Amino acid sequence: PVPFEMTVKEKSTIHFAFDSPTDIETVISDYVSHIQDFLTLAMRVTVPIGLYATMTGDIGGPGNIDGDGNRRIRVYYPPAVSSDVTSVLPEWHRMLFRFADIVENVGLYVQTWFARSEIIRTITPSLFAHRYFPTVYTEVEFIDYARALESYHRAISQERDTHYKDRVADVLGRVAEIDERVVSDVKSTAELTKNTRNYLTHRNPQQRDRAANGSELRLLTTRLELVLEICLLLEMGMAPDLIREIVTNQRQIGRRRAILSG
Repeated sequence: PVPFEMTVKEKSTIHFAFDSPTDIETVISDYVSHIQDFLTLAMRVTVPIGLYATMTGDIGGPGNIDGDGNRRIRVYYPPAVSSDVTSVLPEWHRMLFRFADIVENVGLYVQTWFARSEIIRTITPSLFAHRYFPTVYTEVEFIDYARALESYHRAISQERDTHYKDRVADVLGRVAEIDERVVSDVKSTAELTKNTRNYLTHRNPQQRDRAANGSELRLLTTRLELVLEICLLLEMGMAPDLIREIVTNQRQIGRRRAILSG
């Protein structure tokens, strides 16, 4: 047989139809970006989305005209993400979850994702920023995750005068109740997170010895990343048993193997 190469690409389309004129910024902020975040959570990489809009009236210029005289135009979104970042999709076993994992309740999960958007967005900007624009600085990634933990707790808790460490401990405790492999010692992890956050924020030499650094900081950052992902799974209504199954699958992935095997 003659060797050959074959590339197969699959594209899916979601069609939004509005009963009244809607500006493109609303479509992006309230719909497109939120779907993109959902897919980014599932695949653990940023997912490219092509956005088209149908414009009504005489807008001039080239374009595809439909039967009603409307013009279909290409909207470049997101404009700042390079093709190098979005071109490589993960192997299935490196994803957080697959469609097959959620197929029985996918409608419920997506509806809940939208319904809980205000709470979910206390996490997604800090978590996904490092997937859209990966950084070589673990310190920056850690600070973003540490901030997201606090923001998320403020959104789900009625307590206002709570110390940072207690907020972190509460979130870690909720995750530990689901799967203690992720956080086996809530108290010490919350303490280390607080100390590291304080040192990296203020750079007080007296706090340096109490903060994580080197490989310890990398593993702590990886742990917080998984904690935030589990918080998102909880917010979308996923059952604890399925979350534990997802965590088990994560043991195959790089640094996650190290934090889940301890």
